[in-house]
Amino acid sequence: MEYLDKKIAVPDISGRRTEFIEVQRNDIDLYLHMNNVKYIEVALDLLPEDFEINQLRVEYKKYAKLGDLLHPQIIEASSTHGYILLLDAQDSPYTIIELWGKGYLAD
Repeated sequence: MEYLDKKIAVPDISGRRTEFIEVQRNDIDLYLHMNNVKYIEVALDLLPEDFEINQLRVEYKKYAKLGDLLHPQIIEASSTHGYILLLDAQDSPYTIIELWGKGYLAD
């Protein structure tokens, strides 16, 4: 297995924004934060159905709480590599997800 840096360097490429997603009660863990798996589920729901993931990695920057709004941004670096950022209203990331796969991230 190839070990990558803990920090994900996002290229300065404009991405496609999608509608915000509100953090729901069933997204929350015992610590009253959004569960780490839920960030990944949100990101996967943004992908086209025909996108096949070969590898992904996640950098958690800060936690979201009940009622927070996630503002997704999808950045396609190439046809096999891209990023999904889940941002707050000030464009500060809750999490950064880097993906490699087959297909295009945007429909």
